[in-house]
Amino acid sequence: MIEIVIVSFLYLISGVSGSGAWSSDASSSRASSPRDWESLKFVLPSDHSPYSKSCKALGKNYCLLGMEFSDTQTNRLPQETDIDVFKALLRLEFDTLSWYSLNPITKGGCCDVQANVYLFQGQHKGLSPREYLDRIKDYSLEHKHVNWIKAVFIPELCANMITEVGFGIGDLKIVGRTVGDNFIFPRIFWGEYTVIQRAEIPTHPITQFQWFKQMIMCYDHPWICGNREANRRHSIAGYSGIGGLSTGL
Repeated sequence: MIEIVIVSFLYLISGVSGSGAWSSDASSSRASSPRDWESLKFVLPSDHSPYSKSCKALGKNYCLLGMEFSDTQTNRLPQETDIDVFKALLRLEFDTLSWYSLNPITKGGCCDVQANVYLFQGQHKGLSPREYLDRIKDYSLEHKHVNWIKAVFIPELCANMITEVGFGIGDLKIVGRTVGDNFIFPRIFWGEYTVIQRAEIPTHPITQFQWFKQMIMCYDHPWICGNREANRRHSIAGYSGIGGLSTGL
């Protein structure tokens, strides 16, 4: 009982509550309404938030948080076996999805924390375990603009360090203890910070899902972009070839 309460609390404070298919180029046919908001959320490794620290300690360039929906997706009713089925499915692929427990107590494990995310954002929104995982594994570019930024102000850098980023449908939400308009993308496998002005976040090259997928996700999991070796080399060398990036402080 204590573990369930801890998991639920960590889930709520992470920003996941509240408010891909293996074919990474599959096209999505879902249309959005004015009320819709959905976001595929990721944690970025750094020393500036508990989840970011856990992700960094696992040696990952990103960690999945889950997918959040503002609205109910279907009229499906919860099934008694949903959680057990979800855990059984996820155990087969949590490492491939970079979806680890970021709870300091169960860091790197599966699957209680992830099941709690599914409970709130999958089962409660009308999605079966398989449907929720299929939504998460849809790495197509359609309907994925940056719509979630969580950041924390770092006084010695005079900027807000981005600790979480999300892509999907709906308006951009910027949350966290931020000050001013300077945001920085953490150093993952390059030497300098990338400085992004608040007004630039929706259109900056480094905050686009296409860049995140090719440069971050495919570095950890090259199969996402197809050719393993070619994409690994591209991930290392291609960063300096992106035009218009403001690097350094």
